[in-house]
Amino acid sequence: MSNITYLTNRNQFKDFKLQHKVVIVKAEATWCGPCKRIKTEVYDLFDALQKKVNNAQLVIVDTDHGRDLASYLKIKSIPTLISFINGNLVDVHMGSDKNELRSFFNKTYNELLKNN
Repeated sequence: MSNITYLTNRNQFKDFKLQHKVVIVKAEATWCGPCKRIKTEVYDLFDALQKKVNNAQLVIVDTDHGRDLASYLKIKSIPTLISFINGNLVDVHMGSDKNELRSFFNKTYNELLKNN
């Protein structure tokens, strides 16, 4: 899948989110079971969003290696998903419930429609 970027520090992220219309951040860790369980679902939902939205990006933050960025994003638990449109925070989702993941992606898309 294209449009996946791995970032570790806040300065990279600040620049990155301003260059892309829609940015979805997934905070995870390699040892996190729930993170692994939702990986395919997140990729599928992001792929569906990407087909509807130009310039959508998925940013993966490994909280063990990207502590600076995880701190900046105020990650309290993993998995956490955060969406930004035009650099502005839209939604935050913590947990691995698949219905809530779909709602998170739908809310992001609906916010994008309202802003265009």
